[in-house]
Amino acid sequence: MKGIQGAAIFLVVVLVVSWQLKSCLDHAARLPAQTARESATAVRDILASFKDVLGITPRIEQGDVLVFEQTQPIEELAVLQRDFTFSYTWRERWLLGTKQLTASGTFRAKAGFDLSQPVSVLVDARGRATADLPPAHILSVEPIGPLDFGEATEWLSRVSPEERNQVKNDFFTRARAHAAAGTLLAETEAELEKRLTERLGPSASNLSIRFRR
Repeated sequence: MKGIQGAAIFLVVVLVVSWQLKSCLDHAARLPAQTARESATAVRDILASFKDVLGITPRIEQGDVLVFEQTQPIEELAVLQRDFTFSYTWRERWLLGTKQLTASGTFRAKAGFDLSQPVSVLVDARGRATADLPPAHILSVEPIGPLDFGEATEWLSRVSPEERNQVKNDFFTRARAHAAAGTLLAETEAELEKRLTERLGPSASNLSIRFRR
């Protein structure tokens, strides 16, 4: 009787182990197909999101395989704009007195991305992706309304037309540098990342975005 019970228990153990082994083998057999589906889905979602948000198809690689080459129907993408006031004072002292010219005005800065630079995405075997993007930069800085140039001179000092033109050129250069030195570029990159992740939806957790420096 004990021998029969022992044999029955042994048979049950063998059946359980065999079932578990079969389950493991079946799961392992399904992994390549599941991984391929995940990777293909990731590529499809990335293509759609980059096309909708950036207006381009990025270069996509899976391992050492080139899946898509970059296309760029547009060269620049404006993301954010900001209005700001700026002033600049030029002053020169010489024998006949002091020449001074103060320039002030309101500008509109537009920030975005140069899409003529490479935009690439590397997708691993499980569908996790790393996007490599150019950094944000100032696309344009344009005056809003008239600019004010106030001249203050002493004695025989007068600002010449050449000096006035030079001050105006310096004024625009400094205004652009002022726009680039603030938080606008960082906010532009954050905004683009937000748009891409929102477009991707639930699969956004599989995407890592980095901006080249």
